[in-house]
Amino acid sequence: MDNKKKWMAGITAISLIMIFLLFFVLLSGEKDKGGRPETATDTEAEKADSRLEDTTVENDAADRQKSANRENPKETAENAVVDQNGNTKTITKTTGSNTPKASVQVKKDSKSSNTNSTTSKSSSGSKSSGSSSKPSNPAPKPSPKPQPKPQPKPKPAPKPQPQPTPTYLSASEAHDILSGAGVFKKSGNEYNMFDSWGLYMITVTVGSDHVKEVFFDGTLYYTYKNDTLERLIEDFGEEEGRRQYEFQQQMIRKIEAGIRAAANAVYGSGTSKANSLYSEILQGGKSKTGYYREF
Repeated sequence: MDNKKKWMAGITAISLIMIFLLFFVLLSGEKDKGGRPETATDTEAEKADSRLEDTTVENDAADRQKSANRENPKETAENAVVDQNGNTKTITKTTGSNTPKASVQVKKDSKSSNTNSTTSKSSSGSKSSGSSSKPSNPAPKPSPKPQPKPQPKPKPAPKPQPQPTPTYLSASEAHDILSGAGVFKKSGNEYNMFDSWGLYMITVTVGSDHVKEVFFDGTLYYTYKNDTLERLIEDFGEEEGRRQYEFQQQMIRKIEAGIRAAANAVYGSGTSKANSLYSEILQGGKSKTGYYREF
């Protein structure tokens, strides 16, 4: 029973304390509202709140406008207006999801344009009376195109001059010269000269009309031509060396006589062509293969 009384007394005390606190809070709020004077700070705060509310309203309106533009397509309207100069202006206004745009197109009245042009012509005519108008900046004259240089005509190729037909001795005259040289051995139409070992040194072939071929191997000729008496005496002694030297000189003269007879048998004795052919045969004999020519 005592515990119950204590519990009830505690609850009653707590309730009284809560009522007292609530009364104190309410009393303090009434003093703040009635007792504190309104200041400039309060006015600025109220203005800021008002601007915030206006901005909120404008944002809401803009959002509603954007949603309306998404739903409604663009619309275009054109209005024609005539200004004080008689020009017709077409104003095109586009409305829709984006910001409205307006474009102006100016159309000149033909009557007013003609009047203005007539007036300008008359005024310009009065100003330039007695004098012809010249452009301030005349157009530059086009530079003349360079003329192509004439191409030189190709020179005609020189016509080949007919070569004179070489004049050869007849076959009968060639036989007479080769037989009369006394240095060849005849075999049919061929005239041959051999060395001491039986090798061909000179061969001249006579055809039905004239000499056809000349051959010369100058191995022995240039061997003897380059030898000396001193070497022969040193190798073979005085007497034998001199005898060998004399034999070589005889063979050199015999070979030269055979070459001279071959050249004369082709072109004739004592002619310039025969002399030229004689030198040609001697020089050609230095080759390892010898000299050979057909006529």
